[in-house]
Amino acid sequence: MMIAVNLSQTLFGQKLFLWLTVAVSVLLFFIGQFDLVDGWRSILCLNIGGIGLISCLGISEICRRHDHKEIEQLRSSSTTDVLTGVGNKKFFDQEISRRVTQLRRYNNPCSLLLIDVDDFKKINSARGRDVGDQALKALVRAITATLRDIDLVFRTDGQKFAALLPETQANNAAIAAERVRVAVSELRIPAIDRHIQISVSIGGAELLSGENAKNWFKRAENTLFEAKQSGKDRVVFDHQSTSSIADDELLSKVEFTQP
Repeated sequence: MMIAVNLSQTLFGQKLFLWLTVAVSVLLFFIGQFDLVDGWRSILCLNIGGIGLISCLGISEICRRHDHKEIEQLRSSSTTDVLTGVGNKKFFDQEISRRVTQLRRYNNPCSLLLIDVDDFKKINSARGRDVGDQALKALVRAITATLRDIDLVFRTDGQKFAALLPETQANNAAIAAERVRVAVSELRIPAIDRHIQISVSIGGAELLSGENAKNWFKRAENTLFEAKQSGKDRVVFDHQSTSSIADDELLSKVEFTQP
């Protein structure tokens, strides 16, 4: 909020300065154009006024581009997690609601993955905050490298992440989740005396027809809880959204909730 206020004040100051400069330039140009003063003063006013107007046009364009860049940076910072560079909780809430709307309007499938780093507090306690931060960054790199370009990744809280997989039904999303789990298990995070490993528990659910964002998230959250309770380092998917897709080796490792 403070950044937005400061930016607004800066933009107002720039516009005020330009308008004052334009007003003075027009006045001088008017005086020189109609010879309201004698001799060299008229020529001087004409030249200064003309130069002022031309300069204002150039300065205005520079300010416009600079303001546009600052606004884009502000928008980005308001939807991006500072540490990992993925979307933040605010952006996630916006996108999950948008996906619900798209299903209702266009019948576009979408699946949600909730990803939680196992025993992350122990890593922070034993290895320090810096190592924990490096682990989260490495985790995000593994997730984004495993998923598709159209998939969206978010950090929703601490060591918790979410991924929205557009145009993806449950079984394919479950396969993608298992690939993420394997990729994370292969990470080696550098620490002071040795490399450490991390694992993730993943819960998932495909958006159902007529379902709202709250219920969709709750179903995915329940599967994540089951993954954590049943031993961690595993993928559990909601049974309600499974579809008939050919068997896959990775899919056979995924657990589905009971009807």
